Amino acid sequence: MADHNYVSINECAKKYCKRYCCTPQCKNKQMSTSSITFHSFPKQKDLKLKWKTALKIGKEVPKYAFVCSTHFDDSDFIPSSKTSSPAKIRRLKIGVVPSKNLPVRSLDKVLLTPTKEKIIKRAERLNKRVVK
Repeated sequence: MADHNYVSINECAKKYCKRYCCTPQCKNKQMSTSSITFHSFPKQKDLKLKWKTALKIGKEVPKYAFVCSTHFDDSDFIPSSKTSSPAKIRRLKIGVVPSKNLPVRSLDKVLLTPTKEKIIKRAERLNKRVVK
C-alpha cells in the first residue's frame, strides 16, 4: 500500500478557505493581521434585498458570501463591552444596512445628451432675462 499525506479539514480551511468581500470593487480579504471583520448576509429576505440593493449586487448571493466591515459605520456595531465574545469579533446591530464605501457604477451617473444640455442652457438664459 502506498502512503498518502492527508490534510485534515481544519488545516485545509486555515490554508485555503479565506473570506473575501463580495462587494463589487472591494478587494478586501481575510488576513490574520487585519482588523477587518467579515459579516454574512442576513437571512431575512427583506433585509437581504436591502443589502443587495445598497451593494449593487444584481444576481443571487451565494450562501457563503461575506461583506467586510469597511462597508459599515462604526455606530452599526454592538459595542464590545455588551457582547460576551472576544474583542476581535465585531457583531452588527439588527437591521443594519451597508452604507460606506459603496460601489460606483458608470451607469449610475446621469449623462446629459446634447439636446438636454441645450434645453438646460436655454432655460438658464431665460431665467437671467427674467431676473433683469
